[in-house]
Amino acid sequence: MLLDGKKSYLLQHKDLYQYYMTQEEKDLFNRAFAKRGGLLDIESHPYMHPTNKEILGNIISQLRGNLIYVLEPFHIKPKILIGYLDLSVIGAVATKIDDTYLIGLHAGTIPVFNCFFARLLSSPRLFPEVGDISKIKLAKTENPHMLSAEYALDEQSKDNLYESIGEERSALSFRLGFYAIRHLIKHEIAHIMNGHLEFLKNHGNNSKDFEDLIIPPPHDDSNRMIDQALEFDADTTATMFDIREMYDTIKHKGKITAQYESIADYYKEWLFSIVALYRLMGLREYNKENLLSYTHPPVGMRNVYINVKAMRFLSSPLYADIIDENFKSNLDEYYKNILLQVEDGFEDINLYRARAADSADSTAAFAYFNVDHISKIEDKFHEILPTLRQYSYKYNSE
Repeated sequence: MLLDGKKSYLLQHKDLYQYYMTQEEKDLFNRAFAKRGGLLDIESHPYMHPTNKEILGNIISQLRGNLIYVLEPFHIKPKILIGYLDLSVIGAVATKIDDTYLIGLHAGTIPVFNCFFARLLSSPRLFPEVGDISKIKLAKTENPHMLSAEYALDEQSKDNLYESIGEERSALSFRLGFYAIRHLIKHEIAHIMNGHLEFLKNHGNNSKDFEDLIIPPPHDDSNRMIDQALEFDADTTATMFDIREMYDTIKHKGKITAQYESIADYYKEWLFSIVALYRLMGLREYNKENLLSYTHPPVGMRNVYINVKAMRFLSSPLYADIIDENFKSNLDEYYKNILLQVEDGFEDINLYRARAADSADSTAAFAYFNVDHISKIEDKFHEILPTLRQYSYKYNSE
């Protein structure tokens, strides 16, 4: 669970958040992200009632601990700070000032994810083996794509979500949310470690000033295929970080953790959280003529790409000691089932529409022209890779 049972930790240690950030570091955040709300004032923000302050304080400390873990294999470890930006919508961005990299996690991400995954788990069709589904109450909403903290907190309070789904399913919703949050942060770490900021500064059409160079990029006339190639690269590396952490969690304990009976259970929870994360961002119309204009690959493509990379990593000899052939042979089936399960959840919690996106819509997202577009993105990535390697901590640490 996100709180690890420490339900009054932040209230007992009110300087927890400040302890991890000096005034100089706060000034760096406000300077770097002035156009994105600046650093969150965790003590006085309107939606920071004690419970949310506790959650945010605990999560930021865990994310910074996770950052240390992610950077451990690298010989060169740049200075990276993580903090909350005063934005109520979901998202995360990375930039650099002087010799310091900064990752800003939109503060609204936490309450949105908490509410979103708890609401999904009010559907008895999802994870029916967890908790007593005969006692849960389906929590429908007018807008399943609840992307702002204000909306999510209002809905959460109105529906009393955690009580309605029970303790076991609440714990699962927290795990799913934290997987998604960590993946967002690892994606931004990947932008940094893979040299994307320096590459765009020196070779892209973005501003030459790091203070105006934000990943994700601003909407300007930069080469969108390069932007999309860098996003796929960050997705790949974040997935690699996730799979390595999954392996280490199991391997170092010498057995499957108490909440999982098998590596398959662990993996399916993680994959569900990633598919649901991108589904939350919304399936959009897939127009072949517009694919070159996106700063990011469409979310359907990203889900497919992450799944392909995860299967490739898990098939590596590096993980052979915890993964059997039966698990590997079922990876594609897991993904197909999870796509349908996420759609089941959206159908169940949506107040007005029978199904947020039916299977035909989902299939259309991965039609032949999108496969062709993925190939074009990969071709662009291999074109820029020799230059990108000059700036990459990943390649320079090997």
